[in-house]
Amino acid sequence: MTTPILQNNRISLAGKTYQQTVLDDSPVGYWPCQDAFGAATLADVSGNARHLTLNGTRALGAKAMNSRLGNAIRFTAGSGFATISAAAWLQILGDLTLECWLHLETQPTSGQEIRLFQAGAVGETAATNVAYFFDYINNGGTLQLRGFHESGSGTDNDTRVNQTLTLREWNHLVLRRDVAANTYEYFLNGVSLGTQGYTNDPTGATSAFLNINSSAAGTTPSDQTCQFAHCAIYNGQLSNARILEHYRAGKRPSPSAWRNTVFLCNFLGADTAVAIPDESSFGRAITFSGNAQIDTAQAPPGCSSSLLLDGTGDFLTVPDHPDFELVGNQFTIEAFVRIDTAGRLQTICGKRDSSGAEEHTFNVNATDNLNFSAFSGGSSIVTLTDAGAMSAATWYHVAVQRIAGNVWTLHRDGVLVDSDTVASSASTNAQGWTIGRDVFNTARDWDGWIGPMRFTHGEARYPAANFTPPSGPFKYYE
Repeated sequence: MTTPILQNNRISLAGKTYQQTVLDDSPVGYWPCQDAFGAATLADVSGNARHLTLNGTRALGAKAMNSRLGNAIRFTAGSGFATISAAAWLQILGDLTLECWLHLETQPTSGQEIRLFQAGAVGETAATNVAYFFDYINNGGTLQLRGFHESGSGTDNDTRVNQTLTLREWNHLVLRRDVAANTYEYFLNGVSLGTQGYTNDPTGATSAFLNINSSAAGTTPSDQTCQFAHCAIYNGQLSNARILEHYRAGKRPSPSAWRNTVFLCNFLGADTAVAIPDESSFGRAITFSGNAQIDTAQAPPGCSSSLLLDGTGDFLTVPDHPDFELVGNQFTIEAFVRIDTAGRLQTICGKRDSSGAEEHTFNVNATDNLNFSAFSGGSSIVTLTDAGAMSAATWYHVAVQRIAGNVWTLHRDGVLVDSDTVASSASTNAQGWTIGRDVFNTARDWDGWIGPMRFTHGEARYPAANFTPPSGPFKYYE
């Protein structure tokens, strides 16, 4: 058996990264989607410099829900896509393989689609023919993968297989065309879903340009917010064995951890930076307010920077989402924190709004005790408080959980400091999840530093008893 090794923060087999595994098969274009946060292009690493231009609303820098895939790009529904102008290399009319990893938050509704690849132009002429497209579509309530091309002057050759992709997990998708057999074959996570025949081979397409996540016109980006990683095009057929090898080289070793990690930020960046990515698979937008910034002068062990908040108008906001609600679910909220000024009530994170419609708040109270409260209808359903005081100028790992059996726990540096058994659920509101601020009372802004932070929804990461806390940055594959 080959022993996995860690290489550049990704586990590889036989010493190869996932990227190297793909490059072994000589794609004509390969976009890992691992570009720098805020980049304007998706870099082609095939060696052919076929870089895609990014358009519309998108987020870069999210970690793919996979130990080997690295970053991903998140396109906002109806807006974001990537494109490159017409060129001979993309006008493939013979054997073909299209490959990508796709992550969905919601399924397309009837008539909606996720256009994975399209090489075509606008019009019904041979020159504007679609050389190929691959999408995921809701056809009148039936979810399908579709492979398509045109021949003659716009004659459709449309094939489909019924298939429902898994939400909140990475799906490895491959479409393979065999012009000798006149078939498309579909693969999901390394396994063939079968072949579908077509009538005529593709022709023309000399005006075709390539889009990812949009139609040829570039005016109809996909209908659902989704994420892409490792998109590749091959001028020929990948074998079944190689397709399976690609999936195995990229599959995650810890699906539960990544399916349930709904926010992860290590706050690693350049000094004074005011933009940082959510490193979970969801790639959520993070808005900096006030003087909130990355600081390299202070960091917990194993980290090179942290988030600096001065206690007056400095905080971060993440858009509201059911993932941050505590409606009868197991969860874990954890972070590394360091107080600058002791003796004041200050908020690590929470989801209270200005009207008093409360959900939950995680804070340090005026006597420097770690505290967590969850509310329903304005009344507390559970309050956990550490009897011991925290000191200024000291880094702590803090965690609050709800575990099986409706047990709520509070830990500081892995030591259980309070617990309660409560079956009630917290109420909900439309307030975004805030880091460093209690929107209900802005005098409670955090004064100090916050290091790696993670919100896990759907499972408790730690036992109710004492545990050894993690150290250094949170890993995106754990």
